[in-house]
Amino acid sequence: MPKIGRNTPCPCGQEKKFKNCHGKTDQAFAELKEGMHEIGHSAMLPQSAQPHVSFSDPCPLCVEGESRTQVRQIGQTTGVSIGAHSSYAGEFDPLLPEFILHSVLGGAAEVACGLEPTMTTFEDLGQFPESMGFDFDDLRAELTHRGLWEQSRKYIKPCFELAVRDLRQHLPEFRRLALQLIEKRTLVGDDLAFTSFRREKLIIDAAELMGPEVKQAAQKKFSNPEKQKDTERQRTKDQSKH
Repeated sequence: MPKIGRNTPCPCGQEKKFKNCHGKTDQAFAELKEGMHEIGHSAMLPQSAQPHVSFSDPCPLCVEGESRTQVRQIGQTTGVSIGAHSSYAGEFDPLLPEFILHSVLGGAAEVACGLEPTMTTFEDLGQFPESMGFDFDDLRAELTHRGLWEQSRKYIKPCFELAVRDLRQHLPEFRRLALQLIEKRTLVGDDLAFTSFRREKLIIDAAELMGPEVKQAAQKKFSNPEKQKDTERQRTKDQSKH
């Protein structure tokens, strides 16, 4: 269990004491933690990527066997084994800061929500929630494959801290979606639409940390009127399917 006081407000935001809410059992707390983590990842996926997030295994929305092989097992400190995953269709061709933010937003959501996750050191990059182990492995592999790991690794911690600060402004929405995920077990389409959080703004803010060229590329991507129209058309098309 975390260091959250039993008589303090529950991190889920429902205005109950922790001991009477998600602190009742290890499993309830583990699901809240995992739900926030996966909602964080899904927030960085555009609607055109048709994202979904699920506790189900096997997942009815994944290709056969995919959710079982990609599922992350958590609960090392509580003895609880809970699995959840985020998934999307195709390649969304992200910018460099988008890759990093997609990887760190799960742990950033845990920290911003006040879940007080167990922290661990990844290489020499600093301390992060231990639930980000698989996320770091994927990020390092992808950036190494693209020849970008050495030049971009120094931005991971600043991007994480930026994400934590930004998410604190949108906690009601992230908490609401995490609770819906726990209840419904799978969120997709309209159920996974973010109304207050804007991934584009966070990407541009992160790009600013990386220098004028990266910031210019990010601004160009999100300020192109035709590209925005295409994105909205695709989003409408995707949502009409559900």
